[in-house]
Amino acid sequence: MSKRLFGTDGIRSVAGQAPLDPPTVRRFGLALARRLIREPGAARVVL
Repeated sequence: MSKRLFGTDGIRSVAGQAPLDPPTVRRFGLALARRLIREPGAARVVL
């Protein structure tokens, strides 16, 4: 399996295992929220 964190479709892994373990998902969510707050009005898609 590839060691890349991001694939062309986003983050790939088995739920509950790195990088989709709870601490990493929380840090990713916080980083995403900070970025979205910094760039109000920017076009974005978040799924």
